[in-house]
Order: sequence, then structure tokens, then C-alpha cells
Amino acid sequence: MANHPTLKPCKRLLTDTKVKAAKPKPDGKPLNLTDGGGMYLHIKPSGKFWRYNYRVNPRKTYPIDTGLIPIFDRSGKANLGHILETAVLHELGRRGAELGYVRTIAGFEVDFLARYPNGRSELIQVCTNLDAPETAQREIRALQDAANQYPAAQPLLLVLERPTALDVPSGIHVETVLDWLLE
Repeated sequence: MANHPTLKPCKRLLTDTKVKAAKPKPDGKPLNLTDGGGMYLHIKPSGKFWRYNYRVNPRKTYPIDTGLIPIFDRSGKANLGHILETAVLHELGRRGAELGYVRTIAGFEVDFLARYPNGRSELIQVCTNLDAPETAQREIRALQDAANQYPAAQPLLLVLERPTALDVPSGIHVETVLDWLLE
């Protein structure tokens, strides 16, 4: 893992000996052994599995595969916004960004604060549809407020489809997710 181009090296906590000796709990419940950097060994009576925990916002879970979202979201509704956020998260990781999220003093949240290896940083808000004025206002207001706290970061609003008519303040860049992914 230390040589992977997009993952930061971390101190290995689990040795081969510890992994081979690890056994599930006597009551049959799973056991998780942390290896650092979000990687952990999940041990069940049926076997041992390496897992990676993608957590940016502590209130959100991003699965490693967007096809797994229905397992996490039992509502049965299609959640295209969560799928887009997950795809953006994976692309940011592929680009080598250090990730976080922003909760402003006023209580607004921005999906991602991405800091790239070259020193550049972006505030990224992901939204499926900006046609409803209240949605556009909410997403833009969050970016503006976060930009005040992180003036060096470029505010970016990623959308599924470019809105027909949208008045965006200067300094906020709007781009379709498709165009952004193909950069």
C-alpha cells in the first residue's frame, strides 16, 4: 500500500503474523483490526476480508463501488445525488487529493475540500439538479460561505446537467460532472 500512487503511506499496525493469528470473537461477532489510514481487517467466522473505510463527512458513508449504494440506503429510492458524490470522491482520490469536508461557522456544508499534491485546493459541491431556485441558492450560498473561510480554494459546483438559466456569482465555477471527470 505504501507504493500506491494515490494513497498516503501509513505506519502498518498489522504484521503478517498478527493477520494469520487473528481469529473471530468467540461469540461469532465480527472483529475489526485497524491497519491505519482507513484500512482494516474484518474477521468473521466465514473468513478474513480487507476493507477500506472512505469517510469524508462523518455523517455520510461512501461505498467503494457505487453499485453497493442500495445496500447502505434501504429506502428503495434512487439517490442519484449520493451516486454522483461517490463518483466524485473516487475521482478525487484517483487524482491524489487529500479530502475533507467543510462545515462553516454559519452551519452550511460543502461536500468536499480537496487539496492536491501541487498545492492547489478546491471547494466542491455536487448537485444533480439546480433548476429549483431554492436548491441553487442553497448550494451557492454554502460555497460562498466556505470560500470566505478558505480564500485560497477555488469554489466548484459540479452538476449532472448544466442549468438553462442560472445566475452564478463571480468566482464560482459551474461544470458538469461528465466534463469534470473527463479532464
